[in-house]
Amino acid sequence: MKPAARIPADAGPGFDYLRRNDEREIDNPDLDDPRCFRYLERMNTVLRLARTVPPPARVLEVGSAQANVSLILAEAGYTVVALDLRLDFLRYARAKWERGPFWTAVGDGLRLPFRTGAFEVVVVGELVEHVDDPAALLTEAARVLAPAGVLVVTTPNGRCVGTDEPTFTTFRQRAAAGTTAAGGGPGAEDHLFALTMGELEALLPAQVQLLHRGYAVSRLINSRSHPVLRRLLGDVPPWLRRAAASLPLLGPRLSQQLVLAARRRAGAV
Repeated sequence: MKPAARIPADAGPGFDYLRRNDEREIDNPDLDDPRCFRYLERMNTVLRLARTVPPPARVLEVGSAQANVSLILAEAGYTVVALDLRLDFLRYARAKWERGPFWTAVGDGLRLPFRTGAFEVVVVGELVEHVDDPAALLTEAARVLAPAGVLVVTTPNGRCVGTDEPTFTTFRQRAAAGTTAAGGGPGAEDHLFALTMGELEALLPAQVQLLHRGYAVSRLINSRSHPVLRRLLGDVPPWLRRAAASLPLLGPRLSQQLVLAARRRAGAV
């Protein structure tokens, strides 16, 4: 996978936007930078869950943006499709590609242009908080899962200290009362809400069975608002990061990300 620095700088606003994100998040030489830490911790969690299905499994990443998950899995021998609403985002991902079976597709996550059961792994990362009907999004993701296929979902944690967005329940109540706009849709710039773990689990369709529920990216270890604490803690090994996120009482309040994995039920339609 090519680094952002090797992508043409004058290829359009979509390229510039994703280049800046990559330079902060995945190519950043300062691993203590909160944006880099948060992104890599979330991405590595997704990769670990996706790899429970061995290559050359077919993988779909819905709302792929930079498509870093897709590109890494393609290099590992998976057959990968990155889907996004924006063609310029997909052109950027193609410019980063170096090797491995990797394709791109323009499409809406609510109406996936693929046959039922087409993929062994479907990744829906940081997307459910952008749509006003996240249950429909996950139902469609489950539709394209093959029997025993794995769905991986990540989203910001609505219970984390410092979260500004309303919970999904509050968002729906406000939308029903006409006090908030129930728009957005895939690719919207702003989050509409932040889900709690219970709300996210309740959105899973009946066709899938929960495999993993967890928290990632502990605010205790990494926070923009506490850079001194981050520096004092120094280089925190991955096992300690995961342990901090799994603390029974503090984990749900101090973790910035929710992560779920679910398996397609046998015979589900």
